[in-house]
Amino acid sequence: MHDKTQSRINLLGGYCLATLLGATGMASYATAEEIPQMKCRTPVRNMSEKLQSETVFNAASRQAAKTFPPPNQPVTIPVWFHVIYKVVSGQPKGNISNTVIAKQITVLNNAYQGSGFQFSLAGTDRTESADWFDQCLDSEALEPVYKKQLAVDPSHTLNAYTCNSGSGLLGFATFPDMYAESSAMHGVVLNYRSLPGGPSPYGEGDTATHEIGHYLGLYHTFDDGQTSCAVDNDLVGDTAIERSPNFDCPVKRDTCANKLGKDPVTNYMDYSADACMTGFSIGQVKRMQAQVLAFKPSLVP
Repeated sequence: MHDKTQSRINLLGGYCLATLLGATGMASYATAEEIPQMKCRTPVRNMSEKLQSETVFNAASRQAAKTFPPPNQPVTIPVWFHVIYKVVSGQPKGNISNTVIAKQITVLNNAYQGSGFQFSLAGTDRTESADWFDQCLDSEALEPVYKKQLAVDPSHTLNAYTCNSGSGLLGFATFPDMYAESSAMHGVVLNYRSLPGGPSPYGEGDTATHEIGHYLGLYHTFDDGQTSCAVDNDLVGDTAIERSPNFDCPVKRDTCANKLGKDPVTNYMDYSADACMTGFSIGQVKRMQAQVLAFKPSLVP
């Protein structure tokens, strides 16, 4: 078990080693349910698409009207939780408690310590809908329906939706350049069992950490690397190249032995178990800050 209370900007040799039963009670998780290997439905871009996006990013960065605040003045991102649940045999399923949501905010603030970002709870609403609860993670067609109905001030607020998945998905997010800044489509969608108190190995709240990394402009550390170690898949120079995702915590894993550095299995943008993930690299932090200035400047004072 890694110490997850330490600073989240972790480097080694230049490489980081690093988805309501009551107003204050913990929602129950069925003990027989286990979350399968982490799966993220955030859109996968091939290298050509990434480079096209980088061209837009670089142009937007040159035109950015703001600069990122100094380290002692982190940008506070308000988070609005949209809890989607259903009632089964008279009992709510997925109606996570205010206590769990507060713990999730704490997890995020610990994870993003030193990144220039911090998070505050802006509000919570609750929607009973069996269809939305069962399908909001898996159905692309349903996504604009619930988001356009529930989203709160997307330019200034991170909208986080919690629900269930029938296919094993833990979450997904939008990249900051996918839509206009004010679009209701921005945000993260999370499997409710991935929040703090959910089943191991993805029940400590770091699915949200991972998905918000996408929301702030990060790719997976292993993107497009399943068949090749030839390219820097996440476009961040200080994360080691990784051929494929990791689902456990083998810190000596090295799928691209001919490249500098072992796999960044403790990085929040891999698929490692929550207990294994401990940080972002300095390059990832710089990218998140620059992406926000380019595409989501309303988040910055």
